[in-house]
Amino acid sequence: MAVLVSLVLLAGCAASSQPLATPDALPTGLVGPVAPTAGPDALRYVAIGDTYTYGDGVQQSDRWPNQLVRILRPELDLDLVANLASLSTLTTDLIQDQLPRLASLRPDFVTVQVGANDVYFRTRATAYAANVARILDAVLGSGVPPDRIVVLTTPDFTLTPGGQDRIPDPYSQRALIAEFNTILKTAAAARGITVVDIAPISDRVTLDPSLLAADKLHPSGKQYAGWADLMADTVRRLFRAAVASPDVSGPSVAP
Repeated sequence: MAVLVSLVLLAGCAASSQPLATPDALPTGLVGPVAPTAGPDALRYVAIGDTYTYGDGVQQSDRWPNQLVRILRPELDLDLVANLASLSTLTTDLIQDQLPRLASLRPDFVTVQVGANDVYFRTRATAYAANVARILDAVLGSGVPPDRIVVLTTPDFTLTPGGQDRIPDPYSQRALIAEFNTILKTAAAARGITVVDIAPISDRVTLDPSLLAADKLHPSGKQYAGWADLMADTVRRLFRAAVASPDVSGPSVAP
């Protein structure tokens, strides 16, 4: 079962999940039109992850990895050779099903996003930390350097209105999302891998219903456009830094 649940944010909730005060600067639409196709020197991009990277509820062209590719072209030519993400994926599923396929795809750039189902099914924090470490080490082991890997956080799905009857204790789930995102950021930073926190977009679902798909649970293409926008700024910076200082890399967390 794909995981995205909801609760209108109440006063007194954790500050990390507070929505912005106004709907200013919300994404205004889908990213497009499609830029020129990948050229012979395009960088091979592989996305791994869970329901969010898979894009449940939207057309393939509206998934955030596809929109990211369109935003970056022609300045940066990524060829999305595979989106290995699938529905209902836990970290253990990603390790078993997606990692074995990664190296054979010869990626130049990889994005990782996994954690929602681990929250929902209450994977122990120690197990999640061990699995995340294994995933990131495997991506690095496939030959992709840390400045060619970007990790995305798990959005606070307890804010979405469609899942009010699907989760018995949204407050504990919200706390677990925050804990797992901290684990993710710590593991990435220890390996010099950049994290993009998509909360500035995903937390706005309480302000803009159009950020949700028809089921009121999953992100819409419009929300994914906002994620892709955040991603694009980070990816451009990483590639510019690599050109300027090819021997220097370090961890960072993008807001």
